[in-house]
Amino acid sequence: MKNIILKIGEILGGLMIFLFYVLGAGLGTIIHIWTIVVAYNVSGIFAAMMTVWFPILAQIYWFIRIWSMVGTVINKYCLAILGYIGLWIIVAIGVGIVILIENWKEKKRREESSGDFIIPEIDNQKEELENK
Repeated sequence: MKNIILKIGEILGGLMIFLFYVLGAGLGTIIHIWTIVVAYNVSGIFAAMMTVWFPILAQIYWFIRIWSMVGTVINKYCLAILGYIGLWIIVAIGVGIVILIENWKEKKRREESSGDFIIPEIDNQKEELENK
């Protein structure tokens, strides 16, 4: 039963990573283009070029700027940015699930195989030390 739960967790974690990573890449591209358009419309070509060169910093700047201009984060641009951040949080959770399961499985493998074999050289050295 435990193995089934672990396998389901592995599959769900991997699916979360894949699905939301693909969505994140697409949404990130759309948001970047949208940010360039916003920068151009509000401040001109220089702001648009700076947005192209520094996408993450520009998105943070324009998020705060639009939030202050509108007076609330309840607008399409700010909600898209917040959704994008939420998407990456979900990816991080999926990665965490997969890492936890893999670490647990590796620990179990080590525990199960720890007494299965004896290295002859170490065994011989142990006997020599006991005889001295």
